[in-house]
Amino acid sequence: MRSRPSDLSIESLSGTPTSQQAYTTIPGQTSEYRAVSPASPRDGAYSPQERLSPIVNNAGVDHIGPNLTHQTTLSPTEHKLGNVSTSAWSFKTGSDQTTNLPAQDRRPIWRQWLVEILFFVVSLCSFIIIIAVLGAYNGRSLPKLPMNITLNTFLAFFTTFTKAAFMTPISEALSQWKWNLLTPGGPKRRQGTLSDFELLDSASRGTWGSCRLLGVFKWRHFVSMTAFLSIVSIFTSPVMQNMIAYPERPAPVKAEAHVPLTASYTENNPTALGDIMRATFLGTSNTVANPVMPVEATCGTSNCTFTPYTSLAVCMKIKDVSDRLTVAEIKNSTSADWTNGEASMSAVGDGNGTTAWNATLPNGISFVTPLSYAMLLIGNDVSLAFADDPVDRLTALAHMFAIYPNAGNVSYPGFDRASNPEPWAFRAVEVLYHACVNTYETTVVAGNSTTVVTASSSALLDVDGNDQSLYNAQCNFTARDLSATSCGYLDKLGGVVYLADPEAPASQQPKYGFSRLSSNMFTYNTYFDMSSSFVADGIENNMAYYTKQNYFPLKLAVYGLTYHLKDPSEQLQRLGVYFDGMAVAMSNALRTGSLSNAQHEGVALANETYVSIRWGWAAFLAVQILLAYFFLAWTIYRTAKLRTPVFKSSELATLLASTDELRVAIGSVDGVGVGEKGLQERAKKVPVKFEGGRLVLA
Repeated sequence: MRSRPSDLSIESLSGTPTSQQAYTTIPGQTSEYRAVSPASPRDGAYSPQERLSPIVNNAGVDHIGPNLTHQTTLSPTEHKLGNVSTSAWSFKTGSDQTTNLPAQDRRPIWRQWLVEILFFVVSLCSFIIIIAVLGAYNGRSLPKLPMNITLNTFLAFFTTFTKAAFMTPISEALSQWKWNLLTPGGPKRRQGTLSDFELLDSASRGTWGSCRLLGVFKWRHFVSMTAFLSIVSIFTSPVMQNMIAYPERPAPVKAEAHVPLTASYTENNPTALGDIMRATFLGTSNTVANPVMPVEATCGTSNCTFTPYTSLAVCMKIKDVSDRLTVAEIKNSTSADWTNGEASMSAVGDGNGTTAWNATLPNGISFVTPLSYAMLLIGNDVSLAFADDPVDRLTALAHMFAIYPNAGNVSYPGFDRASNPEPWAFRAVEVLYHACVNTYETTVVAGNSTTVVTASSSALLDVDGNDQSLYNAQCNFTARDLSATSCGYLDKLGGVVYLADPEAPASQQPKYGFSRLSSNMFTYNTYFDMSSSFVADGIENNMAYYTKQNYFPLKLAVYGLTYHLKDPSEQLQRLGVYFDGMAVAMSNALRTGSLSNAQHEGVALANETYVSIRWGWAAFLAVQILLAYFFLAWTIYRTAKLRTPVFKSSELATLLASTDELRVAIGSVDGVGVGEKGLQERAKKVPVKFEGGRLVLA
């Protein structure tokens, strides 16, 4: 046996060199050290021919070329590779090379992945804490947490903690795939190279490695999803902040919030009379486009709410009685025949000898006019449309009748009446004002008070003395006679008419009452103040309050601003709005002027900021946790299926798994110009596989 002691080094299993040359072990009854001359500096590696040439047999030692072998006895040695236990491995070079398989980790598979499973459980628990805490504060005003911590701070911390908890097992699982992909029997995307091993290892360590992995693997393997998950997780914390919103809403505060109501009206004094007169003027002055509104609530803030409430009120009903009209022609009429008298002269000319029309109702109301734009509005307690209803009859406060021609513009000077002899079309309506109990709903929003009537009842209470009509006036006014002498009187000045309580219809306890004495004041005021007649270019002021200011809204309701309105159904609807303004104004007078009025208390509101949780954003984190779970479960399953050792990210496993032939193939890191990029280029050209616990050339 020849040797060159001066340039030999011996490398045992412990890796300690004994001289300048490297030795490798050869299995058998003896352990063999091979001395290998270093490769030339320009090659940067040993040649495979030198390192793999057969040099030994069981009979003794042989030396071929520059190699030198030596035999000695070797006992197995136990090594620890990170958290993975393996036996020491021995190899035989040459064509009959064999590998002794490492002892498998005999722990249950879940024990080998216990740390990762626990991390996943921690992640899930952290996510549940996020949902529970945010759910507890959802819909509540801004909380005051210890140390001035905000919900956003809490969410940011636990989101980061949750992400870190599930990314830890994901990183380990991704590291395991660098072994799984190179294991024979694993997924065959293509021939595995040492570059794949390095790429998966890099992806398990950071975002840039994940981007590189996606660029190489695309979406052809399950690990691509995990790399994508690693990239997306960067945005988890800022995206999850969208879960918390801070809108504003009204919240109760201590401030004024009340609206007037009354259960009875028994006043008969100058103050009450003044309230009724003002209400009449207001009710007849508003146009259809700007109707009278219920009394406004008092609100100490800009927003108030009220529960539904009831109050004694005045209601209105209107019906078309045009079918009860009788229309007759009056030829060669004079102003003495006309209801409007001299007021029509400006429109007709001298007026005498003009054809006029007389429209009459069965209760004696008559309207004579030579003009096609005119109206008679007058009171008469002989009802035509509501006489058959006992409740309407007993609760009535006033009956108003309106008669008006609806023939269009056929009365202007120069109109050829001889060629148009047909009678004019006339319309008539009856308006009933009666006592009632209204149910209101009031809200104040942004300083604007809105009240709507949700229900109305005029049912009478079944008590003694409640079967007589409310008012005692018998006013059968004609077209030209609007004096008090036209009214008769009934002996019903005393007593109160009680209406049923809509909130307790079965109760017979008197609550809502309207005295007959007060009703007389209302009735007379309504009849005398509202009764009037007008023509297109003039007006006859039968009573003091009915001026042109009051006439104009009524004229708009009937004919419109341009006198072109002729549709009877639309006219009826507009007249209903106009006459209802009188009822609303009277109801307001009752609610504010009654000596027995009260205040219905509401709730004053002011804007407060509160917590609103937008649960949809939680799906961003929940999906990541779910994908992480599936990837971990799939990794555990495939690792067990392939019988791949569970090395995960062990650095020791990476260092000790490589063989000499692999180190020869990849070359040395020594030399000028060899860097990370150079090593990566070399690794792409080295096909490898993970077999027998070692990375070997494929």
